[in-house]
Amino acid sequence: MNSLFISLILVLTVIFIIISADALLSRKYSCIMTFAGKGDDDIECELRELMRKNPKSEIIVVDKTQSAETHTVLEKLEQDFPEIHIISV
Repeated sequence: MNSLFISLILVLTVIFIIISADALLSRKYSCIMTFAGKGDDDIECELRELMRKNPKSEIIVVDKTQSAETHTVLEKLEQDFPEIHIISV
């Protein structure tokens, strides 16, 4: 279990670095990582608020929920906003 967690962290770090480098090259300002976890009933509002406050940022959302509803909302946001990237674990 620990090696799986370490592997996940390494993969996320590499993705974060790649997106950050791309953001710098395209003159975007930052990359934000956030987690969709248990009890995230209003994840859409939270992500829209992040986009509003950080319009030139890439946002990585790690979806660790088992909720089909949350997954559907995140997929729609990812389609609507190219700056949002969803990673399901």
